[in-house]
Amino acid sequence: MNPEWESGESFHADEGKRGKASWFLTKVLLTLTAFVLVCASVVLAIRYDRMRETLNHLEKERALQAKEIGEGGQGSGKSAISKNKQNRPVVMEPSDAASLTGTVPKDGKHHVYLTFDDGPSVQTGKVLDILKQYKVKATFFVVGREDAKSIALYQRIVDEGHTLAMHSYSHDYAKLYVSLDSFQEDLHRLQNLLFDKTGVWCKYYRFPGGSSNTASKVSMKDLEAYLDREGIAYFDWNVYGGDGISAEVIVKNVTANVDKYKESVILLHDAADKRATVSALPGIIEYLQSQKDTEILPITEKSCPLIHTS
Repeated sequence: MNPEWESGESFHADEGKRGKASWFLTKVLLTLTAFVLVCASVVLAIRYDRMRETLNHLEKERALQAKEIGEGGQGSGKSAISKNKQNRPVVMEPSDAASLTGTVPKDGKHHVYLTFDDGPSVQTGKVLDILKQYKVKATFFVVGREDAKSIALYQRIVDEGHTLAMHSYSHDYAKLYVSLDSFQEDLHRLQNLLFDKTGVWCKYYRFPGGSSNTASKVSMKDLEAYLDREGIAYFDWNVYGGDGISAEVIVKNVTANVDKYKESVILLHDAADKRATVSALPGIIEYLQSQKDTEILPITEKSCPLIHTS
């Protein structure tokens, strides 16, 4: 074979190898560039979402402040906490509720708070009708529902001058209390829903099972601290109407215990199966209105949180 041919073939072979290597490097560089661009896009998307959440929160704060200035409304959560911290919270031993004497109202009156958990439901409208009939304002610790009837009830609670408060979105202990993150997600889902549907940025909360519950896998102190950071006041109760019992027994439970305290927070339920609450409510209100120096109030910034001890 001609040496010149061999030399030429060798040259072309080397050139081919260099070309393949160059193409391989180009592919690697293109792949790396694409990967970097994807990563950058993900980071930017995350930052954008966080900025959007922050802007949404600020927008809600501004809307709430505007509502407060224009109407006197339910106010802002931050101011509620700062004011409540100036008072000593009412502390209750769950095993010895009768030992609670409560705070002494400055006006010398017996303050009573009717609170309803687990709505909205078909019973909530009936409760609202009774409250309207007796010209009484109350507090509704609601759960998350997004059907049209429930949304209308959220709005009616606000429109009729009652306090709209939170009782968790899911009311599912297994999900709610599994971690601090799950608790936060649940709370904000409900808080955002209520704001979007009513314009009220809720600042009052009641733990499912109360703050002394033993179902939570997260320390209740951690959950309480989180609420405090968020400007949310939480309320327990010191008068319990009862659950799954007759209207007569509910009335008896309330009237037998409500006068033991200067500040009485009555726990009732307005879930769909709590017909007895509706039947008992007129008797409870009539008893309270017959008592000297007794005032039925909704929870507001002036209310001192009643807290169970763990």
